Amino acid sequence: MNQQFRNRPVRTILSIALAGCLALGAAPAFAQSTGATIRGQVMADSAPAGEATVTVTNTATGLSRTVRSSASGGYAVAGLPPGTYRIQVEANGQTSSRDLTVQVGQTATVNLGVGGVAETAQAGDATTMEAVQVVGTAVETRTSEVATYITNKQIEALPQGTRNFLAFADTVPGMQFQQDAAGNTKLRSGAQTSSGINVYIDGVGQKGYTLPGGVGGQDSTRGNPFPQSAIGEYKVITSNYKAEFDQISSAAVVAATRSGSNEFEGSFFWDRTSTDWRTATPAEKKAGGDKIASKEEQYGVSFGGPIIQDRLNFFVAYEAKDYSTPKTVTLGAQGRYDPAEVPQELRDQIGPAASPFAQDMYFGKLTWTPDDRNLIEFSAQVREEDERIGVGDQNTAERATVNHNEVNRYDLRWQYSGDRWLNDAHLTFEDLSWAPQPTFDGNGYILNVSEPTASDRLNIGTILNSGASPNNQERARKAGRSRTT
Repeated sequence: MNQQFRNRPVRTILSIALAGCLALGAAPAFAQSTGATIRGQVMADSAPAGEATVTVTNTATGLSRTVRSSASGGYAVAGLPPGTYRIQVEANGQTSSRDLTVQVGQTATVNLGVGGVAETAQAGDATTMEAVQVVGTAVETRTSEVATYITNKQIEALPQGTRNFLAFADTVPGMQFQQDAAGNTKLRSGAQTSSGINVYIDGVGQKGYTLPGGVGGQDSTRGNPFPQSAIGEYKVITSNYKAEFDQISSAAVVAATRSGSNEFEGSFFWDRTSTDWRTATPAEKKAGGDKIASKEEQYGVSFGGPIIQDRLNFFVAYEAKDYSTPKTVTLGAQGRYDPAEVPQELRDQIGPAASPFAQDMYFGKLTWTPDDRNLIEFSAQVREEDERIGVGDQNTAERATVNHNEVNRYDLRWQYSGDRWLNDAHLTFEDLSWAPQPTFDGNGYILNVSEPTASDRLNIGTILNSGASPNNQERARKAGRSRTT
């Protein structure tokens, strides 16, 4: 029996969120921030150096931040995108520098020094030092969080087949990246479901608002949540996360996207398997050995570079998937139903079938640093996918469910860095939709058996299902759209 449903007016949620986070002192904290912090104490001739000038400069993009130390020599430079920085300190007319690499959301403690042992001799002719040395080692500030970092080197080097960047979280103790027989993926922490996880990309939560799942649009799909080539690195917080992380009960994934540097660079990939690269399924062998057309194809490109050296950079990425998975449609229990009673148009659909899937993902980012105080970023994410689900077993391809996913996110960020404080504000717009519907709205077929038993009566109408499965129909009724600004 085929139960039908039609598109109904979707629910709309409108809200405006503009958040500014003020950080004071030497130990700043930011809501869902991906920015790193470098902090510590400046010493000059083995004594605390007040009003020392500390400048950190990103060696790839030219982004620069300058702060002054407090009377006790303490300093903090917050809101830094992950990367390698040159730290330069100037105190009492002496300078020194060193390089340091910081990761997403990391707080590194680096004590800096210029000069040597404090001068104790009587006043005399001034001594000019020919060399200075930086003292100290970068140390992660100890917190109650239990977190593991996934670096860009791991993303590029570790093997995987889905190009879903969340797959690398499987290397974290307690995390599980799962892929079922239909190709659908999900990320879980411990024994909890995927709905207990939230993913933050550049500080923006990716949670869906209408359906279960840790990431919006990841319910009943073989697609990826975000272009992997646009992810720089991320960390997985498995326990003791701070209260600033919302819509979460098990684990938080905090990721930072890539930005353009002062050099033009790009990448391209293409993975493909096709009909000729696989063996025939049992149904195809039974039908004479002819294989139904199938393939698994993934491809994409990324490119970034400078528009204005040290001031304005861009980065764009595109990734796509094009799948056609072989399936088998069967009549049902052997011997219970007479194939002669099945209409010819349905008998023609018994045997090999295909379940197609197509996805397109786009990401773009502009990074502007008009001066050493301000950072302005604008990023856009667009994801579209179409999939025919429920094909195989007693469901024909003609009457399967067509699922359409759309994700649109736009984020405008403004960061202002003061000598003792930092303001980080985001203005975001989100539009997510999940819209399954039957391929065909016609009536289904009921096949009767002679003298049906009680079990037969329960099974009546399940043979050669000509519409969306009851489970998908029920979920479709609950489907909606959420829009957040």
